[in-house]
Amino acid sequence: MNMFDCANTPLYRAFELVKLEAQKYGVAVTGSELVGPVKLEYLLNNLNHYLGLQGLKQEQILETHLMG
Repeated sequence: MNMFDCANTPLYRAFELVKLEAQKYGVAVTGSELVGPVKLEYLLNNLNHYLGLQGLKQEQILETHLMG
């Protein structure tokens, strides 16, 4: 699946929908992969969703300071 607008459709929503559709056919989704560039903001959005993180900011990630 190609994702073009992760701001309006977060990666986790697409992933969860694929899992629900697969479940209808008795198939378990065991993983996924990213191919190509993705904004850190979109990855943080997934961390917030799946880990229930509250108030995580991009500035709190060490690598963001090393990239600049």
